[in-house]
Amino acid sequence: MDIYNLLINKDIGTDKGEISAEYVRNQIDAAKKSNAAELKLIINSRGGSVYEGFSIYNDLKDAGIKVTAYIHGFCGSIATLIASAADYVEMSETAQYMIHNASGGAQGTASEIESTAQALKQIDTIL
Repeated sequence: MDIYNLLINKDIGTDKGEISAEYVRNQIDAAKKSNAAELKLIINSRGGSVYEGFSIYNDLKDAGIKVTAYIHGFCGSIATLIASAADYVEMSETAQYMIHNASGGAQGTASEIESTAQALKQIDTIL
């Protein structure tokens, strides 16, 4: 059985060489083209962009290939949702797994700050 390794060892997002949904989609396509029977996520990430992570999660759930996650070091924040897209999750003895409520900053009028609070509550519900 061929296993295609996908290393997620940076922050999740689209800035400064972070792990993007486009990158993950390209890796899923490469795994399929190589006829891999399994996609193994090797995760050591502190998290990052919630919305990019949502997209990655959905891409992995829709991959049409068995997905296994191996938490190699730290799996935090939105990276934990990405790991949960796998059919099976395994952790090293020294790995750490951390999830928390959504956080962010708000500036502006009272209604703009209330809107940000609502968005954070919605993200918490999804997570």
